[in-house]
Amino acid sequence: MQIVLAKFFSLFILSGFMILFTFLFPIILSFSGFDDMGMVISGYLGIFLIIMCYLAVGVFTSTLTENQFISVFAAFSIILGKIKYL
Repeated sequence: MQIVLAKFFSLFILSGFMILFTFLFPIILSFSGFDDMGMVISGYLGIFLIIMCYLAVGVFTSTLTENQFISVFAAFSIILGKIKYL
């Protein structure tokens, strides 16, 4: 259980560092007079939540099999199957 949680949170932190560089854009928007930061904050919250969902599916499928290719194929199939029915 600890290995799975460590894998999930390490991937989430890595994804967070990638999103961290985009925080420059709302700062530039605020200097240009854009005052609706609620929309920007909710957008970032949505991005972090969808990243957590995708990582959970990926970690779940990686626990089912030892083969990385099958794990990636299963994760993409689950994610694309859910998106299709939304």
